[in-house]
Amino acid sequence: MRASKITPADISSILTTLVEKGKGRSAAKLRAYLRAAFAIAQQAGGPTVPSALREFNLTSNPVASVSAKPLAEFNRARERTLNQSELKTYMKALDALPKGMSRDALWLALLLGGQRPAQLMRVAPVDVDIDEGIITLRDPKGARSKPRIHRLPLTGRAAAIVKRVLADVGKAYEGSAAYLFTNTGKVPVRIETLSSTVAVISKAMVEAKTAREAFEHRDIRRTCEMMLAGMGVSRDIRAQILSHGLGGVQGRHYDKHEYMDEKTAALHAWDARLTEIAEGKKRSNVVELPKAARRA
Repeated sequence: MRASKITPADISSILTTLVEKGKGRSAAKLRAYLRAAFAIAQQAGGPTVPSALREFNLTSNPVASVSAKPLAEFNRARERTLNQSELKTYMKALDALPKGMSRDALWLALLLGGQRPAQLMRVAPVDVDIDEGIITLRDPKGARSKPRIHRLPLTGRAAAIVKRVLADVGKAYEGSAAYLFTNTGKVPVRIETLSSTVAVISKAMVEAKTAREAFEHRDIRRTCEMMLAGMGVSRDIRAQILSHGLGGVQGRHYDKHEYMDEKTAALHAWDARLTEIAEGKKRSNVVELPKAARRA
């Protein structure tokens, strides 16, 4: 059907079909994606919207008339986290993966404190400053007109991975690679590839009884934050590392400090903690503070 002919009843029928097949979460996601797509096409007269969208000739958004409330029950927040034994086995499974982009990307996401793969996969070689030891991610989540710049220090093993991958893609694609993690030079590694890799690891761990229950990659991110909190890393610094909860007035207009010293200290300690977990050692209570904090 032409987009301009689709009605709220058509949207409801599509979503109902998914719900009846037990895919309520997918229905909720689909509604959100469709509403956003129709909204963009509806604004096609604006100067920042691609001119190709004008051909849809939309005068209304049929998805906006379909209430999201009935789908709210499928948006339950996950609470799954891995304990130390599970995380140790997960890291061992990462090491057992074939050498390649997926293994490096999953390791880097973990070493950087639980970064979102979607943001990590958007990183281009130009976003990496090896001399300064900084990688720049972009966070488009929320209603931002421009992605928020999210800069992280590269420490320890994370720095080694990025330096090696950068050299590999530079050599393979003669410096023309559009992305840091790529198998073609033109498109990044697919998020689905990383998710399915974690799903395979999860299934194997459940079958081997080394995991209490299945987990997803987003559960790794939650695990990282929980463990960072247990190490004494403050809520503010965790937010700076994980790029969440930073969209308020203070963050947008007043607090331009990047907390690089604090993030560096936290990620150094996190790398050391992961090594302790892998080796089955107890947690050290010593966390190296940045120089500014020591002077204070």
